[in-house]
Amino acid sequence: MAFSLPLLNDFTEYCRTHRLCEPEDKVLVAVSGGVDSMVLLDLLLELRTEIDLDIAVVHVNHQLRGDESVGDEQFVRDTAGRLHLPFYCKRVDTLELKHSMGVSKQVAAREARYKFFEETRQLTSSNHVATGHQADDNAETVLFHALRGTGVRGLAGIPVSRTDGQIIRPLLFARRQRILSYAHERGIPFRNDSSNDSIAYSRNYLRHSVVPLLSAEMGQDITDSLNWLSKTMKGLSLSLDRLVDERLPQLVRFGDKRCELSLPTFVGEPEFLREGIVVRILRNLNVEPSNVKVEEILELCSKQTGHSLNLNGHIDVYKDRELLTFTQGTKLAEYSASISIGETYSGDWFSFSVGEPGPVPASYATDGNTEYVDGDKLVQPLEVRNWKPGDWFIPLGMNGRKKLSDFFNDVKVSPLEKTNVPVFASDDDIVWVCGKRLDNRYRVTGATRNAIKLTFSPTNTVVR
Repeated sequence: MAFSLPLLNDFTEYCRTHRLCEPEDKVLVAVSGGVDSMVLLDLLLELRTEIDLDIAVVHVNHQLRGDESVGDEQFVRDTAGRLHLPFYCKRVDTLELKHSMGVSKQVAAREARYKFFEETRQLTSSNHVATGHQADDNAETVLFHALRGTGVRGLAGIPVSRTDGQIIRPLLFARRQRILSYAHERGIPFRNDSSNDSIAYSRNYLRHSVVPLLSAEMGQDITDSLNWLSKTMKGLSLSLDRLVDERLPQLVRFGDKRCELSLPTFVGEPEFLREGIVVRILRNLNVEPSNVKVEEILELCSKQTGHSLNLNGHIDVYKDRELLTFTQGTKLAEYSASISIGETYSGDWFSFSVGEPGPVPASYATDGNTEYVDGDKLVQPLEVRNWKPGDWFIPLGMNGRKKLSDFFNDVKVSPLEKTNVPVFASDDDIVWVCGKRLDNRYRVTGATRNAIKLTFSPTNTVVR
C-alpha cells in the first residue's frame, strides 16, 4: 500500500485546499467505467473514512457504441452493487438529441450528461457531482481552446469546481499515468472505451498525435507547461469574475425565466469582459457555457434586429435593437380555434370575443385591444390563431399587401413579443393583427350597416 499513499495523500490535500468536500457532504460520483472515474470512486471511498461522506454513483449510457455501451452500464451497475452504493442511470438517444439540437455528438452527449447529473443531484439532495477529469484532460483542453481561438476562460482550462461547487473535479491535479499506476497497484478494474483510440475525434488526435509530437520537438513534457498556463489563467479568471460582479447589475436585468442584456453599453466593454458576462448569464439560466455558445451569442450582438438562436432546446436568445433577450419557455405552441359571431374564445394567455352586429359606434376605443369591423364582410370560417411566416394583410390606411414579419419590424415589435401575437382571420384573410393593426379591407366605412366589435384581452401568464 505504500505506493498508493502519495496519490491518496495528494488527493486528500487537493480536496482540502480547494474545499471540494466537507464532512457529511453527499457526493454523486460520475462513473463511466473508465480508469479515471473508477480511481476517483476508490479515492472518494478512502476519503469517506476520514470525513464521513455519503457517496452514490451516477452513470449515463449515451448508446453510441452498441454492446460496448451496454457493457459499460452493467459494469458500473455491478460495481455500485458490490460496494453497496446507490446507483442512478439514464440511457440517452444521443444521435436523436444531436439532430434535434443541431449540434455535434460530443456536444449533445455533454448536454445530456450534465443535465442528468444536475437532475439527480437535486433528486438526491446531494452537495456535489464529482467527475474524473485529470491533468492530461486539462492540458488537452487548453491546447484545444488555444488552437480554436479563445479568451481567458478557455485558456484557464477545466475549472476545479463550478456552479458554486455543484460540479467538482478532485483528480484535476493528477497525471493520467499516475492514475493508471494506482489502478493497477490497487487492482481496480476498469473498462476501455474504444472510441478513445480513434484519432477521428479532435481531442483524441491532440492526445495521441499532437501532444507527443510537440513534447518531442520541444524536448520537454508540454502537458506540464499547459497546466502551468491553465493555473495562471485561472487566477486571471478569478479577477475577471470580480469585474463581472461589478458590471453585471449595470448591464443585465434578470427576471422570471428571462433576462435582458443592454447592448449599447455591453458592446463597448472589452472582449474578455463581454465573454465573462455572457458566461455568467448562461450559468444563471442553467445552461452549460460552452465556447461555441458564448461565441454564437457574441456574434448575435452584431446582427440585425430579429435574429435569434436556440441554446439547448429550452432557451432562446433574441436580438432586438438595444437588447439581447434570453427567454425560457415563452414561445407558445401553435394553436387555432374556430369562433362564431357572438362568441368568446378563452385561451391560456388571452381571450378574444366577436360581438353581435350593431350600429356604427359614435367613437372608438384607443387602447389598441378593441376594434370595430364591417360585419357584412366577415365570412365563415372565422378563427383566431398564431400568425405564421408568410402571412400578409393590408394595414389600415394602406392599399398594398404587407407581410406580417415586415409589419412587426416597422412598428418595432420585439422578436420576443411577436412570437405571441395572435391574428383573427376570415376565410384565411387576416382581419386583425390582435392589439396591433386592423386590415384595411374590413374597416368600418360610411357604407357599413352592421358593425361588429372585436375585443382582445391578454393576460399576464406569458412574459411579453
